[in-house]
Amino acid sequence: MSAIEWLTSGLLVATVIYAGLTYWLAQTTAKQVWENNRAILIATLSLHQGGNMIHLVIKNIGRGPARQCRLTVDSDVHSTFGGKTLRETVAFKRTIEALPIDFEWHYGLGQPHLWLGSDDRENFPLLFNVTVEYESGGKLITDCFAIDLEALLQGPSNRDDGSRFFFDMPQKYERQSNALNSGINRIAKSLNALQLDKKPVPFRSWSKTFRRSSSRHRR
Repeated sequence: MSAIEWLTSGLLVATVIYAGLTYWLAQTTAKQVWENNRAILIATLSLHQGGNMIHLVIKNIGRGPARQCRLTVDSDVHSTFGGKTLRETVAFKRTIEALPIDFEWHYGLGQPHLWLGSDDRENFPLLFNVTVEYESGGKLITDCFAIDLEALLQGPSNRDDGSRFFFDMPQKYERQSNALNSGINRIAKSLNALQLDKKPVPFRSWSKTFRRSSSRHRR
């Protein structure tokens, strides 16, 4: 091969490499732009009112709106307050056209001690999965979140002072109530014993007592 042919081949290879690098940079830039402006929907739990209320929260923590959002749950989750189940709420029954940035949707699951103390795990499961499906920047995104109530309620790192008081209060109340009942019973027994040991006082009518006191004054 002549020098010109070698030069032509080298230029062709360089052109192919340059085109490949340009395409890769364009794809990387587009992906980075999409990541910086995409919506991010999450499903999580949060405690409210000093730990006395559990909320399931659907939140958009991204930098763009989520479109055509569809929410599903794999269990028939109820609230301790009654009313609609999670599947019966509008957010889970219908497709949501758009969820803006920093949007939060709350569903009150109820009081923590009722969830932990319930024997009906079919309606009050301690673990269930919420799936979120939505579009952002022309792409379809699907994420599944495990909702673990037991880990939230029994994890010491997730409890504040209010929730500690709430969980400890029933046990403290029961102990104080038992101590109070025991004290009342001891007092009642002591009073009964005093009444049994007390000698009866002879009855005197007020008229006889009055006549005796009057005769003494006359003397």
